[in-house]
Amino acid sequence: HANTSAVIEFLPDDLSDFTARYPQIRIDMQERLSHEIIAAVRDGLTDIGIFSAHIPAEGLSIHPYRRDRLVLVTARDHPLATRQSLSFAETLDYDFIGLEQDSSLHALLHQDSQRLAQPLRMRIQVRSFEGICRMIDRGMGIGILPARAVAAYRESLSLATIPLIDEWAERELVIGVRDLDALPLIARQMVEHLAGAGSRDADTDADIEKTAGTL
Repeated sequence: HANTSAVIEFLPDDLSDFTARYPQIRIDMQERLSHEIIAAVRDGLTDIGIFSAHIPAEGLSIHPYRRDRLVLVTARDHPLATRQSLSFAETLDYDFIGLEQDSSLHALLHQDSQRLAQPLRMRIQVRSFEGICRMIDRGMGIGILPARAVAAYRESLSLATIPLIDEWAERELVIGVRDLDALPLIARQMVEHLAGAGSRDADTDADIEKTAGTL
């Protein structure tokens, strides 16, 4: 089980590499919300879970996976589109397009808006990053999304991305299992493969830095 960020940003490449090494292996992957993934791992419904590190996962064996960076996404003609960087607090006077309420990203934004004592003006909630980007492209609001996810739509939509300076804007995704030693050999090898994939983040992040603000 994996959350949306992992499914869109990282797993297509990482699982493709793994299946190239082990072509006889069939992978059953399901996209779920982070809290659902943690429950599924605990209940034995899945061997491996990938979810946001800020969600409590007591009782699971946790291994680093990848990092993603959150950016503000606006239409290119939006008043914030020309900023070189900004804080989340500076965005709260505008309407937001976001993910459904149970998502870890929504929870993260809601938590910080409460800390700032300023409500999050959530205008529309959808189920996908693509839906958010299309709404933003049509001027319906702004959003906060992983930079890699937005990059997938740069050819078809007129969007601007602005780096966020908030500490939480750099998120960590982790791999959770009940007991690594108790997993079948091939599942342990997959965990090791995925955990090692994070070494590619530095080069990818450098490429994203070059395109931030120009999508």
